Amino acid sequence: MISYSEDTIAAISTPPGEGGIAVVRISGKSSKSIADRIFHGKTKPSGAESHTVHFGKIIDPANSELVDEVLLTVMSAPNSYTAEDVIEISSHGGQLVAKKILDLCLKAGARNALPGEFTQRAFLNGRIDLAQAEAVADMISAKTDMSLKSAAQQLGGNISQTVTSLGEKLRNLLALLEAYTDFPEEEMGQGDVNKLTDDLNEIKEEINRLILSYEEGKILKSGLKIPIVGRPNVGKSSLFNRLLDESRTIVTEIPGTTRDTVSEFINMAGIPVELIDTAGIRQTGDVVEVEGIKRARREIENADLLLALVDMTDTEILDDIKSLIEALGSANYILLANKADLIDQNMLEARKISLAEYNPLSISAETGMGLDQLRDLIIHSAGISKRTGIKDETVITNVRHRDALRKGLEYLDKVEKGIAEKASYEFLAFDLKHAISALEEIIGKTTPEDILNKIFSQFCIGK
Repeated sequence: MISYSEDTIAAISTPPGEGGIAVVRISGKSSKSIADRIFHGKTKPSGAESHTVHFGKIIDPANSELVDEVLLTVMSAPNSYTAEDVIEISSHGGQLVAKKILDLCLKAGARNALPGEFTQRAFLNGRIDLAQAEAVADMISAKTDMSLKSAAQQLGGNISQTVTSLGEKLRNLLALLEAYTDFPEEEMGQGDVNKLTDDLNEIKEEINRLILSYEEGKILKSGLKIPIVGRPNVGKSSLFNRLLDESRTIVTEIPGTTRDTVSEFINMAGIPVELIDTAGIRQTGDVVEVEGIKRARREIENADLLLALVDMTDTEILDDIKSLIEALGSANYILLANKADLIDQNMLEARKISLAEYNPLSISAETGMGLDQLRDLIIHSAGISKRTGIKDETVITNVRHRDALRKGLEYLDKVEKGIAEKASYEFLAFDLKHAISALEEIIGKTTPEDILNKIFSQFCIGK
């Protein structure tokens, strides 16, 4: 377990930059006395009731100069975010003001908080478990209502409750095995064998369901990575801008205008989608464009789905499609024929017939033709259920949770195999204990210290 520090910590909890307010957070046993030294109001923080807000001034004790007029919130242990005494000082927004208040807190006895240290203390003090702590970071980074709701459900304890329930069921099976371990001369009756097997299969089915839910859950959390690829001048940047509904990248008639990858997130049916405009793939001697093409190929390798774009007005469109598909290999893609608005209806129908083998979707990035159908195809091609993110059952969104479940399932497979082979109860109990330990890694009961440190180091400072 990571060691607990009794230091009082402080940090700016609002993002850098100018804004309406900035918040400096202090947590620890000395937080109230530190606030007493710099805050001047009708009530001293150390004498204030918990969960009360007080107007006053921050005064520099060294020279009695006014720093800012603020609102100070007092939250006494254990009823605070960290389960320690917490002071939050809300000042006027601005980096300099907040930095000055933080410096005064540090001079008065606090130290700079490490990334995620407030949430780490909430975990160490038992206010939340590890899965809930991770959900805090997911809520901060959520990009759509669905991803936010998924993180909120995890923060509310749906994963923790599911894991705890599975752990209790496994402990009941462990108690049965240990009872026979204590009396080795006793043979397990067929009724107990059947119950053990049936209960074990039921638990395995639930764990398998959770593991399978990860494919859906990772999309909720991280979204889909979708590069737009194709030759130069087929309209990749135009499609990128149209889907974003803004002019994010430069569009010209000159081939090779896009030299680098440009990405933006959009909300598509509640799913966060990272849309990526890439350099046109072609043979070129331009060293800058060559580097852009290399980056485009890297994006192709890491994509969840590709929008493969060709030019409907190109007389060699069939050859272009063949070479593009060959370049994409086994990647998951949607083939799009852009600039369909630039040819007449008869030509359009003729092209559709000649390209029927590849069945590209006819679109126009200029007019928006076919883009509603494209959005539907993206959702369908990604394998996303329309119910994603609005279901009440537990969905796994974290790869660490999935891996812990897989490890637990492996040990349960050993238990099941051991029952069939009539292995000793002691060996069965040993594997069952390892399965329980694997599941409890999710909520932090048995999680190694290096993993805990890694999880909290990825938080922002001040949270």
